[in-house]
Amino acid sequence: MLPEPVRRWLADVALPGARIVDVAPLTGGYSNQNLLVSTGDGDRYVLRRYLRPGAPRTCAVEAALATLLTQRGRVPVPAVIAAAPSDGLLLSEFVPGDLVSVALAGGVDPGGLGVAARQALSAIGAVTFDGPGWFAGPELVPAADDVPGDLAGFVSHCLASSTALSAGERRDLLALAESVQPRLDALAGRACLVHCDFNPKNILVRRVRGRWMVTSVLDWEFAMSGHPLIDIGNMRRFRSGYPPAFNDGFAADLDDAELADADVLDLFALADLLTRPPDSALFDQVVGVVRQRLREWA
Repeated sequence: MLPEPVRRWLADVALPGARIVDVAPLTGGYSNQNLLVSTGDGDRYVLRRYLRPGAPRTCAVEAALATLLTQRGRVPVPAVIAAAPSDGLLLSEFVPGDLVSVALAGGVDPGGLGVAARQALSAIGAVTFDGPGWFAGPELVPAADDVPGDLAGFVSHCLASSTALSAGERRDLLALAESVQPRLDALAGRACLVHCDFNPKNILVRRVRGRWMVTSVLDWEFAMSGHPLIDIGNMRRFRSGYPPAFNDGFAADLDDAELADADVLDLFALADLLTRPPDSALFDQVVGVVRQRLREWA
Protein backbone atom coordinates (compact mmCIF):
# COMPACT_ATOMS: atom_id res chain seq x y z
CA MET A 1 0.00 0.00 0.00
CA LEU A 2 2.81 2.41 0.83
CA PRO A 3 5.46 3.47 -1.70
CA GLU A 4 8.92 2.44 -0.58
CA PRO A 5 10.15 6.04 0.07
CA VAL A 6 7.19 6.63 2.39
CA ARG A 7 7.82 3.36 4.24
CA ARG A 8 11.48 4.29 4.66
CA TRP A 9 10.53 7.71 6.05
CA LEU A 10 8.25 6.08 8.59
CA ALA A 11 10.86 3.55 9.66
CA ASP A 12 13.95 5.77 9.63
CA VAL A 13 12.64 9.25 10.53
CA ALA A 14 9.12 9.32 11.92
CA LEU A 15 9.15 6.12 13.98
CA PRO A 16 12.80 5.02 14.28
CA GLY A 17 13.14 1.61 15.85
CA ALA A 18 9.43 0.82 15.64
CA ARG A 19 8.22 -2.27 13.80
CA ILE A 20 5.29 -1.41 11.53
CA VAL A 21 2.90 -4.35 11.46
CA ASP A 22 -0.10 -2.91 9.63
CA VAL A 23 -1.15 0.00 7.46
CA ALA A 24 -4.87 0.37 6.78
CA PRO A 25 -7.00 3.08 5.13
CA LEU A 26 -9.19 5.31 7.27
CA THR A 27 -12.53 6.78 6.29
CA GLY A 28 -12.67 10.38 5.06
CA GLY A 29 -9.74 11.97 3.30
CA TYR A 30 -11.60 12.83 0.10
CA SER A 31 -8.77 15.03 -1.14
CA ASN A 32 -5.86 13.29 0.55
CA GLN A 33 -5.10 9.84 1.96
CA ASN A 34 -5.39 8.99 5.66
CA LEU A 35 -3.85 5.73 6.87
CA LEU A 36 -3.84 4.00 10.24
CA VAL A 37 -0.31 2.84 11.06
CA SER A 38 0.06 0.16 13.76
CA THR A 39 3.34 -0.94 15.36
CA GLY A 40 4.43 -4.10 17.07
CA ASP A 41 4.26 -2.33 20.44
CA GLY A 42 0.54 -1.75 20.00
CA ASP A 43 0.88 1.97 19.24
CA ARG A 44 -1.28 3.52 16.53
CA TYR A 45 -0.71 6.62 14.42
CA VAL A 46 -2.38 8.40 11.51
CA LEU A 47 -0.32 9.00 8.39
CA ARG A 48 -1.71 11.75 6.19
CA ARG A 49 -0.48 11.83 2.58
CA TYR A 50 -1.21 15.09 0.78
CA LEU A 51 -2.09 14.37 -2.83
CA ARG A 52 -3.49 17.67 -4.06
CA PRO A 53 -1.48 20.43 -5.76
CA GLY A 54 0.31 22.60 -3.22
CA ALA A 55 0.92 19.64 -0.92
CA PRO A 56 4.13 21.01 0.71
CA ARG A 57 2.48 24.27 1.81
CA THR A 58 -0.71 22.55 2.96
CA CYS A 59 1.21 19.93 4.94
CA ALA A 60 3.43 22.57 6.56
CA VAL A 61 0.46 24.75 7.53
CA GLU A 62 -1.54 21.86 8.95
CA ALA A 63 1.45 20.67 10.99
CA ALA A 64 2.08 24.19 12.31
CA LEU A 65 -1.57 24.67 13.26
CA ALA A 66 -1.69 21.32 15.07
CA THR A 67 1.46 22.24 17.00
CA LEU A 68 0.06 25.67 17.92
CA LEU A 69 -3.27 24.29 19.07
CA THR A 70 -1.64 21.45 21.01
CA GLN A 71 0.53 23.96 22.85
CA ARG A 72 -2.44 26.16 23.72
CA GLY A 73 -4.46 23.15 24.80
CA ARG A 74 -7.93 24.59 24.22
CA VAL A 75 -8.76 22.99 20.87
CA PRO A 76 -8.54 19.17 20.76
CA VAL A 77 -6.33 18.13 17.84
CA PRO A 78 -4.04 15.13 17.22
CA ALA A 79 -0.44 15.85 18.27
CA VAL A 80 2.13 15.87 15.46
CA ILE A 81 4.71 13.08 15.64
CA ALA A 82 6.68 13.96 12.52
CA ALA A 83 6.24 15.90 9.28
CA ALA A 84 7.92 16.02 5.90
CA PRO A 85 6.17 18.87 4.07
CA SER A 86 8.36 18.61 0.96
CA ASP A 87 7.06 15.05 0.53
CA GLY A 88 3.52 15.81 1.70
CA LEU A 89 3.70 13.53 4.75
CA LEU A 90 2.30 14.16 8.23
CA LEU A 91 2.28 11.59 11.03
CA SER A 92 0.03 12.29 14.03
CA GLU A 93 -1.13 10.48 17.10
CA PHE A 94 -4.22 8.32 16.72
CA VAL A 95 -7.12 9.71 18.75
CA PRO A 96 -9.92 7.24 19.57
CA GLY A 97 -13.51 8.22 19.14
CA ASP A 98 -16.43 8.17 16.74
CA LEU A 99 -17.05 10.68 14.01
CA VAL A 100 -20.06 12.86 14.70
CA SER A 101 -21.58 11.47 11.51
CA VAL A 102 -21.41 7.97 13.02
CA ALA A 103 -22.62 9.12 16.43
CA LEU A 104 -25.61 10.86 14.85
CA ALA A 105 -26.56 7.63 13.10
CA GLY A 106 -26.58 5.95 16.52
CA GLY A 107 -29.32 8.31 17.67
CA VAL A 108 -28.00 8.88 21.21
CA ASP A 109 -28.52 12.44 22.49
CA PRO A 110 -28.16 14.36 19.21
CA GLY A 111 -28.76 17.62 21.06
CA GLY A 112 -25.76 16.92 23.28
CA LEU A 113 -23.69 16.22 20.19
CA GLY A 114 -24.65 19.60 18.79
CA VAL A 115 -23.70 21.35 22.01
CA ALA A 116 -20.32 19.57 22.15
CA ALA A 117 -19.54 20.48 18.54
CA ARG A 118 -20.45 24.12 19.20
CA GLN A 119 -18.23 24.26 22.29
CA ALA A 120 -15.27 22.96 20.29
CA LEU A 121 -15.97 25.51 17.57
CA SER A 122 -16.09 28.33 20.11
CA ALA A 123 -12.59 27.35 21.25
CA ILE A 124 -11.41 27.42 17.63
CA GLY A 125 -12.86 30.88 17.08
CA ALA A 126 -11.10 32.18 20.20
CA VAL A 127 -7.73 31.82 18.42
CA THR A 128 -6.93 35.09 16.63
CA PHE A 129 -4.38 36.43 14.16
CA ASP A 130 -3.22 39.84 12.96
CA GLY A 131 -5.54 39.87 9.96
CA PRO A 132 -7.79 37.73 7.73
CA GLY A 133 -6.60 35.43 4.96
CA TRP A 134 -5.33 31.98 4.14
CA PHE A 135 -2.03 30.99 5.68
CA ALA A 136 0.89 31.38 3.30
CA GLY A 137 3.18 28.98 5.17
CA PRO A 138 4.07 27.41 8.52
CA GLU A 139 4.61 30.86 10.06
CA LEU A 140 0.78 31.12 9.96
CA VAL A 141 0.80 34.64 8.57
CA PRO A 142 -2.53 35.28 6.79
CA ALA A 143 -2.41 36.52 3.19
CA ALA A 144 -5.25 39.04 3.05
CA ASP A 145 -5.08 39.44 -0.73
CA ASP A 146 -6.33 35.87 -1.16
CA VAL A 147 -9.71 36.50 0.49
CA PRO A 148 -12.55 37.18 -1.99
CA GLY A 149 -14.79 40.04 -0.93
CA ASP A 150 -17.02 40.59 -3.95
CA LEU A 151 -19.56 37.76 -3.74
CA ALA A 152 -21.26 38.56 -7.04
CA GLY A 153 -17.93 38.61 -8.85
CA PHE A 154 -16.90 35.34 -7.22
CA VAL A 155 -20.23 33.69 -8.06
CA SER A 156 -19.99 34.90 -11.65
CA HIS A 157 -16.48 33.44 -11.93
CA CYS A 158 -17.64 30.08 -10.56
CA LEU A 159 -20.74 29.90 -12.75
CA ALA A 160 -18.56 30.39 -15.83
CA SER A 161 -17.25 26.84 -15.31
CA SER A 162 -20.47 25.22 -14.09
CA THR A 163 -23.63 24.13 -15.86
CA ALA A 164 -25.43 22.87 -12.75
CA LEU A 165 -28.09 25.57 -12.62
CA SER A 166 -30.68 26.76 -15.12
CA ALA A 167 -30.36 30.18 -16.70
CA GLY A 168 -33.02 31.53 -14.35
CA GLU A 169 -31.33 30.05 -11.29
CA ARG A 170 -28.01 31.54 -12.34
CA ARG A 171 -29.61 34.98 -12.61
CA ASP A 172 -31.29 34.55 -9.23
CA LEU A 173 -28.04 33.46 -7.58
CA LEU A 174 -26.21 36.48 -8.94
CA ALA A 175 -29.03 38.75 -7.80
CA LEU A 176 -28.89 37.17 -4.34
CA ALA A 177 -25.13 37.69 -4.20
CA GLU A 178 -25.53 41.36 -5.03
CA SER A 179 -28.34 41.86 -2.50
CA VAL A 180 -26.39 40.41 0.46
CA GLN A 181 -23.14 42.25 -0.24
CA PRO A 182 -23.84 44.92 2.43
CA ARG A 183 -24.12 42.15 5.04
CA LEU A 184 -20.79 40.72 3.90
CA ASP A 185 -19.15 44.15 4.03
CA ALA A 186 -20.30 44.50 7.63
CA LEU A 187 -18.72 41.13 8.50
CA ALA A 188 -15.34 41.84 6.87
CA GLY A 189 -12.13 42.18 8.84
CA ARG A 190 -12.51 39.50 11.53
CA ALA A 191 -9.32 37.49 12.07
CA CYS A 192 -10.24 34.36 14.00
CA LEU A 193 -9.14 30.82 13.28
CA VAL A 194 -11.59 29.20 10.85
CA HIS A 195 -11.48 25.46 10.12
CA CYS A 196 -13.40 25.88 6.82
CA ASP A 197 -14.48 22.22 6.76
CA PHE A 198 -16.20 21.96 10.14
CA ASN A 199 -18.82 19.25 9.77
CA PRO A 200 -19.71 15.82 11.20
CA LYS A 201 -17.09 13.92 9.17
CA ASN A 202 -14.21 15.92 10.69
CA ILE A 203 -15.12 15.82 14.40
CA LEU A 204 -14.36 12.91 16.72
CA VAL A 205 -16.43 12.45 19.89
CA ARG A 206 -16.95 10.02 22.75
CA ARG A 207 -19.32 9.67 25.69
CA VAL A 208 -17.90 10.61 29.10
CA ARG A 209 -20.16 10.05 32.11
CA GLY A 210 -23.23 10.25 29.92
CA ARG A 211 -22.24 13.38 28.01
CA TRP A 212 -20.66 13.89 24.61
CA MET A 213 -17.24 15.49 24.38
CA VAL A 214 -15.11 16.28 21.35
CA THR A 215 -11.85 14.31 21.39
CA SER A 216 -10.39 15.79 18.21
CA VAL A 217 -11.08 18.12 15.29
CA LEU A 218 -9.51 16.65 12.14
CA ASP A 219 -8.35 17.78 8.69
CA TRP A 220 -7.23 21.41 8.87
CA GLU A 221 -6.02 21.71 5.27
CA PHE A 222 -8.50 24.50 4.40
CA ALA A 223 -8.01 26.50 7.59
CA MET A 224 -7.73 30.29 7.43
CA SER A 225 -8.10 33.46 9.48
CA GLY A 226 -11.52 35.02 9.07
CA HIS A 227 -15.00 35.34 10.52
CA PRO A 228 -16.06 32.52 12.89
CA LEU A 229 -19.52 32.41 11.31
CA ILE A 230 -17.90 30.78 8.27
CA ASP A 231 -17.66 27.55 10.25
CA ILE A 232 -21.24 27.94 11.48
CA GLY A 233 -22.36 28.15 7.86
CA ASN A 234 -20.30 25.11 6.97
CA MET A 235 -21.93 22.99 9.66
CA ARG A 236 -25.41 24.27 8.76
CA ARG A 237 -24.96 23.70 5.02
CA PHE A 238 -26.54 20.24 5.07
CA ARG A 239 -28.65 20.75 8.20
CA SER A 240 -31.74 19.21 6.58
CA GLY A 241 -29.96 15.86 6.80
CA TYR A 242 -29.24 16.12 10.55
CA PRO A 243 -31.63 15.53 13.45
CA PRO A 244 -33.39 18.77 14.47
CA ALA A 245 -32.12 18.31 18.03
CA PHE A 246 -28.53 18.36 16.77
CA ASN A 247 -29.13 21.56 14.81
CA ASP A 248 -30.84 23.16 17.81
CA GLY A 249 -28.03 22.17 20.19
CA PHE A 250 -25.38 23.47 17.82
CA ALA A 251 -27.11 26.83 17.27
CA ALA A 252 -28.51 27.36 20.77
CA ASP A 253 -26.37 30.44 21.48
CA LEU A 254 -26.90 32.08 18.08
CA ASP A 255 -29.66 34.49 17.11
CA ASP A 256 -31.52 34.57 13.80
CA ALA A 257 -29.36 37.37 12.38
CA GLU A 258 -26.17 35.45 13.10
CA LEU A 259 -27.56 32.30 11.50
CA ALA A 260 -28.57 34.31 8.42
CA ASP A 261 -25.08 35.84 8.22
CA ALA A 262 -23.56 32.35 8.46
CA ASP A 263 -25.67 31.20 5.51
CA VAL A 264 -24.62 34.29 3.54
CA LEU A 265 -20.94 33.64 4.20
CA ASP A 266 -21.41 30.03 3.10
CA LEU A 267 -22.45 31.21 -0.36
CA PHE A 268 -18.75 31.58 -1.21
CA ALA A 269 -18.16 27.90 -0.50
CA LEU A 270 -21.35 26.81 -2.25
CA ALA A 271 -20.41 28.72 -5.38
CA ASP A 272 -16.96 27.13 -5.35
CA LEU A 273 -18.46 23.66 -4.89
CA LEU A 274 -20.59 24.19 -8.00
CA THR A 275 -17.36 24.07 -10.04
CA ARG A 276 -16.57 20.50 -8.90
CA PRO A 277 -17.18 17.44 -11.11
CA PRO A 278 -20.95 16.83 -11.30
CA ASP A 279 -20.71 13.07 -10.87
CA SER A 280 -20.89 12.75 -7.10
CA ALA A 281 -23.52 12.62 -4.38
CA LEU A 282 -21.93 15.68 -2.77
CA PHE A 283 -22.45 17.72 -5.94
CA ASP A 284 -26.15 16.89 -6.03
CA GLN A 285 -26.44 17.91 -2.37
CA VAL A 286 -24.75 21.23 -3.08
CA VAL A 287 -27.08 22.00 -5.98
CA GLY A 288 -30.03 21.16 -3.73
CA VAL A 289 -28.77 23.53 -1.03
CA VAL A 290 -28.22 26.36 -3.52
CA ARG A 291 -31.78 25.97 -4.76
CA GLN A 292 -33.04 25.96 -1.19
CA ARG A 293 -31.13 29.16 -0.45
CA LEU A 294 -32.70 30.80 -3.51
CA ARG A 295 -36.17 29.87 -2.23
CA GLU A 296 -35.40 31.07 1.31
CA TRP A 297 -34.07 34.44 0.16
CA ALA A 298 -36.58 35.05 -2.62
